[in-house]
Amino acid sequence: MFPWSSARLALAVRLAAWLAPLLNRRMLICIATGFASGLPLYLLLSLIPAWLRSNQVDLTTIGLFALVQLPYTWKFLWSPLLDRYTLPGLGLGRRRGWMALTQLVLLLGIAWLGQFSPQSLAAPVMVRGELFGLSIVHPGWDSVLAFAGHPITLSCFLIALASATQDIALDAFRREILPDAELGLGNAIHVNAYRVAGLVPGSLSLILADNLPWNQVFLITAAFMLPGLLMTFSVREPPIVPGSPRTLRAAVVEPFREFFGRHGVQSALLLLAFLFFYKLGDSLCTALATPFYQDMGFTMTEIGLVAKNAGLWPAVAGGILGGIWMFKLGINRALWLFGAVQVVSILGFAALAWVGPPFIAAPAHTGLSPDAFVQAAARDALANVCANRAILTDNAKNARTLTDNALRRYFDFDRLTAQATGLDWNAVAREPQKKLTDAFHALLLRDWAASLFQHCDWRIETKPLADTPEAQEVTVNAMLQRAGAQAIAVDFSLEKTDKGWKVFDLAINGHSLGQSYRASFAEKLRTGGVDGLIEWIREQIKTDFRALLALALVIGFEAIGVGLGTTALVAFMARTTHPAYTATQLALFTSLMALPRTLINAAAGRLVETLGWTNFFWLCFALAFPGMLLLFRVAPW
Repeated sequence: MFPWSSARLALAVRLAAWLAPLLNRRMLICIATGFASGLPLYLLLSLIPAWLRSNQVDLTTIGLFALVQLPYTWKFLWSPLLDRYTLPGLGLGRRRGWMALTQLVLLLGIAWLGQFSPQSLAAPVMVRGELFGLSIVHPGWDSVLAFAGHPITLSCFLIALASATQDIALDAFRREILPDAELGLGNAIHVNAYRVAGLVPGSLSLILADNLPWNQVFLITAAFMLPGLLMTFSVREPPIVPGSPRTLRAAVVEPFREFFGRHGVQSALLLLAFLFFYKLGDSLCTALATPFYQDMGFTMTEIGLVAKNAGLWPAVAGGILGGIWMFKLGINRALWLFGAVQVVSILGFAALAWVGPPFIAAPAHTGLSPDAFVQAAARDALANVCANRAILTDNAKNARTLTDNALRRYFDFDRLTAQATGLDWNAVAREPQKKLTDAFHALLLRDWAASLFQHCDWRIETKPLADTPEAQEVTVNAMLQRAGAQAIAVDFSLEKTDKGWKVFDLAINGHSLGQSYRASFAEKLRTGGVDGLIEWIREQIKTDFRALLALALVIGFEAIGVGLGTTALVAFMARTTHPAYTATQLALFTSLMALPRTLINAAAGRLVETLGWTNFFWLCFALAFPGMLLLFRVAPW
């Protein structure tokens, strides 16, 4: 009995010693700083793209929207102000004063964002002009100003500016309260709380968006800034380190002079290049993660419940384990091992995209005549689906997604839904309208994808219309024909919109597509109303569990790599700073880490539409290697 008790006691002592670094007040503060820092960034990375995409904003515009994150890249320019000045009138001290101000701005800014509509947001239009006598294509200034001056763009830029300034204060505050021995674990906890904060805009808010108006979603999201604000008012201001700058000139010049003097110019530049490249591939890989999941055919609720949770908890586990492992490994070896996991994990997204359909963008159709429009719609649908028939035959979900990519711009699904339900569409509230349209849209894609496979070798012929330039609605009669088979008559009902013609109904051999669904919908409307019909349609189009599991595994592994790699990199940056210049030097380092996310990621939408999702992820994989190679110089094994 006694030996067993002694062994158990020894185990308890070792466990207590192992947990001791986790169980102090400084680690609790790191949880609060991480959560307050992560929430606004994940709002910009996850919730805003989903909000825009659900309102049919194109991928190029969503990709360009990454430019509102420029303050994260340039925050080192105003970071000396936070090292030098204490905000007057607050009585909170140098660090806590800036923390409180930025958190109040974020709370109000996020809540206000939901008052705007994304419908009018569009990427700058490319126009042809001349430069020194040469013909060039460039963004038109009017459209650039319209994009930059849009209320959503300005509001998100203000949120990014406040968030970046908060990060300067929080990073400096955290560095000043943590002793060197706790840097690895403290920053690991901060990073993981940072990612837990992503669960709010990246999961909870997405689920709420399926059930609440967007203005309420943003209001609830904003309320999660309150814990950080409460932390700011409840902690003590750290003492000012001897040698801290006493003038603005010293605050601007001395941090850079000290950094380059300590490392030497060549080594300092290599270190800065490493901070830029280490997470380049990973950052670009996840730049359009939510639109990627949507294009793969997953619903907003599925993304919220599966994708975001699968990404969050493995990253948290990876980050905490990474922080503990760094006690044994050291920061340099952690950068090597954790970076390798980070690089390999990108391949999971490439595999997921390869199994799924490549994204093939259809050409613009504004200005086409009605019969030319019908030819283009049919040609795009058949070309996209039939070209990938071999990999789609046994995968209905992928077939639906590819069909959606081909037909989305041609059909007015809102009006088609009204036709199919027989409802007075103007009498239905906006949110039920959207939910019902999305559900019926998915149901049509499920049904159409299978039928399109049967017509890959058919051709379509349209009967020319009489010249009707002023007509707002027309019907184009067409025939689907194949040698040795009976022709199929298809009548396309079209309406003219500011984006060209749109199909609002189809009649196949005289039978209206909308009418064919109306009979089955009528009973559901009678017994359950609009909400009952929405739930019934959703039951018909549930995503296959195996697809959800594959998505969860891919995202989970990538998240472990992100958690490990970020933990090691943040600890490396904190170790590299001088205690007297924490705000400015950490702002410089984190700005370089954020630069790919802001500038290069802005082109992610264009890259996807040009390369397709699969090749895009292979490019991300290749871009992950320069940072690993620089480890030979900046953090040798």
